[in-house]
Amino acid sequence: MFDVWSAAENVGPIYEHHDARSAVLVALFKDEEANVRIILTRRPDDMATHPGDIVCPGGRLEPGESVVEAALREAYEEVGLDPSLVEIVGGSEPFWTRSIDEMIVPVVGRIRGDLPVLTRSEREVAEILTPRLDFLMSTTDWHSQQWRGHEIWFLELPEGILWGATAGMLRHLFTLLAEAGKG
Repeated sequence: MFDVWSAAENVGPIYEHHDARSAVLVALFKDEEANVRIILTRRPDDMATHPGDIVCPGGRLEPGESVVEAALREAYEEVGLDPSLVEIVGGSEPFWTRSIDEMIVPVVGRIRGDLPVLTRSEREVAEILTPRLDFLMSTTDWHSQQWRGHEIWFLELPEGILWGATAGMLRHLFTLLAEAGKG
């Protein structure tokens, strides 16, 4: 596989947009075998919204907060990731959810050094997942469906289904990484 670290630095700018309501941190790290992995979470089954979904750490922006600040704060609140350990390397295009007023801005960061011990918020996170990026980018198990004129992507993982906005954002990011890796 290509050098993901170099490619990640060339994926694009972080979109600070007045319509942004939420931000997610696409946190990448190298494991002890030098495999690049991503931090995802599975939401508890009893959550009021998106129960059981597999998502990137993230959430709503607070007043006066930038998308980077929100993404780092949410990752800290959800999985205990110390913001000082994350190097922000870029972003990806904002993703509009099914609700037209919900713009989510992906922020791409890489964790410096070894992955620290992560501690999940029991209220917001049922499980912390760290799948290999090369698996997510290359698996042929992705499938899509048309829904209200939009293509919705799905990937069944042992822990649950990665789908919707998170799947769309990640698939777009994978395209950017692959293009940046060629150059």
